Amino acid sequence: MGILKDAAIVILAAGQSQRLGHAKQLVTWQDKPLLQHTLDEAEALQIPTYVVLGAHYNAIEDAIVVGHQTTVLRNNDWPEGMASSIRCALLALPESIAWVLFCVCDQPYISSDLFQNLIKKQQATKQPIVACAYSDTFGVPILLHRQFFSALLALQGDAGAKKIVLKNIDKLATFDFPLGHIDIDTSTDIQFLTNNERHFRTDS
Repeated sequence: MGILKDAAIVILAAGQSQRLGHAKQLVTWQDKPLLQHTLDEAEALQIPTYVVLGAHYNAIEDAIVVGHQTTVLRNNDWPEGMASSIRCALLALPESIAWVLFCVCDQPYISSDLFQNLIKKQQATKQPIVACAYSDTFGVPILLHRQFFSALLALQGDAGAKKIVLKNIDKLATFDFPLGHIDIDTSTDIQFLTNNERHFRTDS
């Protein structure tokens, strides 16, 4: 399968979903909570998986089913933003982990195949950063080597890995994820996704 033995997946799912008005992690997608979909796809790789929760912790933790390789982390500093969840995850990793594949929980077209392809792209290019390419930019899911952990730990506020990648663009490889631009932030996004799911599946 080409899976790195020293890699872990981190699902960043601590946000409040303020624009949506309720926990996006629990929006139903393919007959399960959106976060459960992301989690199931991650666990298919059978490598250590970490889920970072914060807002709505109790409701979300009760609603998801995790496998034996998954650790649920509680980020009490979630109001700070994305950087706090990245720190929460990195500080929980064992020293044996050399690669982290960060993803979020609101991209409905995330898949285990996508995760595997990011890892295979790294093995083919030997680059220490591999990101998904969509909408004329790049973003999550994104695979990063341990050499960037210190910089990630230094992030503050709502900053994510992209800030670091932009400073190391020569170390970046990308993998095309055309549906990566589709995420869930508002009720309009949910309605758009529902109305167009068959079209997206045909195109993908």
